Amino acid sequence: IRELSQRAGQVIVLSHNRPFLHRLWQGAHHAESTALEVIRHQQNSSTLRQWDISEDLLPEQDRRRKVLIQYLDNKIGEPREIAQKIRLHLEGFLRVACPEALQQGDALGKKFIDECQKNLNSPTQILNKTKLQELESILEYAHKFHHDTNSAWENESINDTELRSFVQRTLNFTRP
Repeated sequence: IRELSQRAGQVIVLSHNRPFLHRLWQGAHHAESTALEVIRHQQNSSTLRQWDISEDLLPEQDRRRKVLIQYLDNKIGEPREIAQKIRLHLEGFLRVACPEALQQGDALGKKFIDECQKNLNSPTQILNKTKLQELESILEYAHKFHHDTNSAWENESINDTELRSFVQRTLNFTRP
């Protein structure tokens, strides 16, 4: 396809295979190329829009971090969605930082906290006391906006100053 695109005036590639399209894009001349994606609006309606492949290539954890930073710096984003991303971001971070204690499929909650407390000041310590206290505090806030921990999560009021504080604390906690 790359060879053909150098000889032809125009090449259009359609695929459902995102990894294939990512590889193709990585070898393309971006100044001469445009990436579009089909967005389905309803069952019988769709449109084309510019596709930011570099954004799509980011792992989900990096995308969440970027969303939290954009909210903190520029107030971009819907506050309820931002509040929900706090727990997800912590969970993604801790899955990588503590894979033995928080495995894929496990939710970040009481089981993980109990395991951390049980192992405090031992050779198998997961988080130190300060980090654990900070995590518990952030989770107490974040759980207000999660359906598993609060049945009224959709009606929970959001204070922007408080949200911004917890976003900052989350970003600090997940900083290497």
